[in-house]
Amino acid sequence: MTTVVNPYARRRRPFAMNQVNQVTNQESMGRQSQHRISNQHKRKYKLCSKSPKKRRKGDQLMLQGAVAFDPERDCIVCRAKSHKKFFPSYTVPHRGHDPCCLHNKSTRVQGALVSQPTSVAEDKRYKQLTRPIQQSEKFSGSNLTTAAAFFAPKQTKKATTITTESETEPVLV
Repeated sequence: MTTVVNPYARRRRPFAMNQVNQVTNQESMGRQSQHRISNQHKRKYKLCSKSPKKRRKGDQLMLQGAVAFDPERDCIVCRAKSHKKFFPSYTVPHRGHDPCCLHNKSTRVQGALVSQPTSVAEDKRYKQLTRPIQQSEKFSGSNLTTAAAFFAPKQTKKATTITTESETEPVLV
């Protein structure tokens, strides 16, 4: 029988040579390789940890670029109710919905209510802006603004005709 030669086979180093290389590698090992295993664990747990509202495919974005509020993900009560559909023993907390949730009856989807100090002049201005239009003001031009004039139909200019002499002299070139 003839032996088949493997062209990709490599020769093994002598055993003593391997022992010497392992000892020298351990002595010259730096800090980075010593911390390698613990860094992998830290990275693994960082990736698993809950991060604030990462953007995923299909998420609706707001004007500022942040992810829009999703009741099943962001409201604690709505999330518990959706879990309860599949796991009947899941308990729903006895608390209010998130201020941005559409099921919150006190904020009515307007987010956290912020009380702003108002002045008397600001209150008068607000009342003037929100008062209903009187019958006498409905078809008058006194309420027109520059924006209303801007959106008014354009006035068409009449084209003026210029008469020219029909007799022209030939030009020599």
